[in-house]
Amino acid sequence: VFTVTRTGDLGAGLSVGYTVGGSAAAGADYAALPGWVTFAPGSATAAVAVTPRADNEAEGAEDVVLTLAAG
Repeated sequence: VFTVTRTGDLGAGLSVGYTVGGSAAAGADYAALPGWVTFAPGSATAAVAVTPRADNEAEGAEDVVLTLAAG
């Protein structure tokens, strides 16, 4: 789980886009992610859950890297 934090005015909800990289493959090693995270009004944090998938391949450790969009 990635926990994303925002600062400033928390009065309104906010959606923030992101890209996903790393050595793990979306759809094969983990369930594909939507590409945005939504903060509820009044909330300073939001979570992006990464759900692993068993692909029955002998592999080393893999990672998922989440990069927030600017703006």
